[in-house]
Amino acid sequence: MTEKFTLRDILVYTLLGLIVLFFTYLYYPFEIGSIIKDSKDYSDLTVLLLIPISYLIGHILMSLDDVIFNGILVRFFPKEKPLKNKYWKFYNFFFFGYRNIGIRNKEEITNETFLKTCDKLITENKYEKAEYYQVMSDLFKGIVLIIFISIVFDIYLWRFEFWKLILIFLIWYRAKMFSAYYVRMIKRNI
Repeated sequence: MTEKFTLRDILVYTLLGLIVLFFTYLYYPFEIGSIIKDSKDYSDLTVLLLIPISYLIGHILMSLDDVIFNGILVRFFPKEKPLKNKYWKFYNFFFFGYRNIGIRNKEEITNETFLKTCDKLITENKYEKAEYYQVMSDLFKGIVLIIFISIVFDIYLWRFEFWKLILIFLIWYRAKMFSAYYVRMIKRNI
């Protein structure tokens, strides 16, 4: 395993899994507290299992993200110049404005051109900085999804927590910045 994969695994999947567990605790504090109390006698084993469980939860979350955004929502885009219409501009901004694909749509960079440029940079060993921005973008996109799911759950429970709206806006903005840095770095080499 290389350092790059280890960094992505820790920063994206494991950390997102831990954040999911934290948000789960916000909704089920007594149940989670009971599990923690019951596992005190096996604290070493619990900590040892917490990392792979978090890692797996992080992968499941990013799979959900991929299904929603790259599998379902992206299919609604028309093939011909989608961002000439105000509706499609709003659709792109709302669902994809903080994602690489949304920024590429806005910049009118085709997927094929973008991927060929990424492949070229990888073979020339010039992709490292762009990869950092991509990893950070993935982390913040995952956090946006977690907070969004939490807000939907709050609506279902007839609750409202203003701090989550502030947090989702700030995290969304940060995800957008990292995605923009990533796309710009690749665009310079097209």
